[in-house]
Amino acid sequence: MIIALQYILTLFFGYKILKTNAWERFMWYLSGITLVSTLFNFSNVATLLQGHIIFVMIFLVSLFFEGKLKLKYIKQCPLFVPLLLLFISYLSIGLFDDRINPLMGLYRGVYNYLIMYGALFLGWLSTYGDIDYNNFTKRLINVSLIFTIYGVFTYIIKSNPVVDALGYADRFVFQNAVVSFRAFLVSGFLAESGVYGLSCFLFFMLISVFGSHNRKERMLAMFLLCINLFLTGTRSIMIPSLIGFFIYIIFGLKVNQRFRVVVLGIAMYVIITLFFPTTIGGVIGELIDAMLDTILPSGSGGADLGGSTVDARDMQITAAFTKYLPQNLYFGHGFNYYIENILVWNNGVNDEELLGMESYLCYLGVEYGLINILTVIIFYVWLIYYIIKNRFVDKNMYILLLCVVVTYIIYLVTAFMGDSWLYAMPIIGLLIGIVEQKKKSSVNL
Repeated sequence: MIIALQYILTLFFGYKILKTNAWERFMWYLSGITLVSTLFNFSNVATLLQGHIIFVMIFLVSLFFEGKLKLKYIKQCPLFVPLLLLFISYLSIGLFDDRINPLMGLYRGVYNYLIMYGALFLGWLSTYGDIDYNNFTKRLINVSLIFTIYGVFTYIIKSNPVVDALGYADRFVFQNAVVSFRAFLVSGFLAESGVYGLSCFLFFMLISVFGSHNRKERMLAMFLLCINLFLTGTRSIMIPSLIGFFIYIIFGLKVNQRFRVVVLGIAMYVIITLFFPTTIGGVIGELIDAMLDTILPSGSGGADLGGSTVDARDMQITAAFTKYLPQNLYFGHGFNYYIENILVWNNGVNDEELLGMESYLCYLGVEYGLINILTVIIFYVWLIYYIIKNRFVDKNMYILLLCVVVTYIIYLVTAFMGDSWLYAMPIIGLLIGIVEQKKKSSVNL
């Protein structure tokens, strides 16, 4: 039944993506990648029809039929130059991979670019014409309520029926968890709790900035998104998100609004501690202790809590840049080298220094190489410069972009990236498109 439902949802969202345009198509895309499981493959034969990649492909087909998938529209993106440099570097990684033939190298270069940085264009090409912000926010709220209510449900029953039905039973259950909040990691319909937490953060920020009506539904959705983010039990998204929230509170709110947020937060904590000291209050206490243990110099770096630690991350990144990068300095070892070679050479056992490659930096050092690293640096410097340069165009967009980009950069460094690109990059592209829209409208005035 659950698998049949995954097929139905994929066909439904795919049809909607194909038949709509602009912001509506983008919203159906977000619906598809949050409500259909990452672990579901529409076809096990074609890679382009597996997981959430199918929604990217349908999106591109829709753009093509609409006539928007053209160079003249892509070139108008303010980040076109760094994105072009990244595209060239991705092609080079594939072409200089001596494990595969040049044709396969080109395919892998294009494929990986599309599902990573190239996904930014999905958002950018969705901002022509007027955006109905009220309806956009309503749909964000409706989708959020579906996956967050399901997230709370899985936390209560300590099981994820959708993930279990797809053959990954007890994927997020940890019987020997040191602390109770890590006994079960909430992931909604997704394959990684960290990516799920990132989606909660992104939806929260979009709703908080764009939402102006439906106050009750909006507040409920934001509350559930925040709760689900922390129910993931994943420090590599909780800590970046807290930094993002902090930036928003400091730079995006007025003094009286900041005061209300602080008072409300303290009041909620006191009420929870008094009335639910051993349940909700206990979990909150563990979450706070866990994050402090991870980030404070006097802490264990997460070692006392189980799971990956700061020292483990340091070891992985150090190995990637000192052991593997020098072996193929300019273009790395190629896409999928970790899975296809390192695990194979070790009979399926991880390199004791790389462990699970739980940082984007590991992939830069092992698989992508120096040229790609330089283009990545150029991209993020260019992006941050763009945000700062356009800070006076619209304060809300400035703060929103800054929060999303800073949070995502920290996430990439600290977490397993999964298909997080398919969430963050299109939203960044959408926000950049909105900034450019507002610049044009101010000129016309």
